[in-house]
Amino acid sequence: MKIKAAQPVNNYRSNLERRYARHLEMLRLAAEISDYKYEVWTFRLAERCTYTPDFLVWMPDGSAEMHEVKGFRGAHGRNDSTGRAKIRIAADMFPQIVFRLIEKPSLKERAKYGEWKITTMPPHNKGLK
Repeated sequence: MKIKAAQPVNNYRSNLERRYARHLEMLRLAAEISDYKYEVWTFRLAERCTYTPDFLVWMPDGSAEMHEVKGFRGAHGRNDSTGRAKIRIAADMFPQIVFRLIEKPSLKERAKYGEWKITTMPPHNKGLK
């Protein structure tokens, strides 16, 4: 695992990541999280294969989580399958860290999930719905 310097606040790779950063900032101001940083940790998953989660999020209890932001999958369930596979592999390789997949829900899913569909990756999803 490698830590790199934090990037400037507006240096996001997508508008969806920028929107999620605003959401995290609201959570920080409400004291629901302690802090967050963008793309600061890189995990080595295999030879010449790395994974850098979008956000490192610190919780009020001092624990940390990795949040990966993805757009909704669309009609055929296909959207960045490599990124989705990497978060599953990282969660399996580093079970001491909580990984969450943050997705923009489809219009049909909005009533169920709200603005963000959050999936906690195994092994930390046990007992969660």
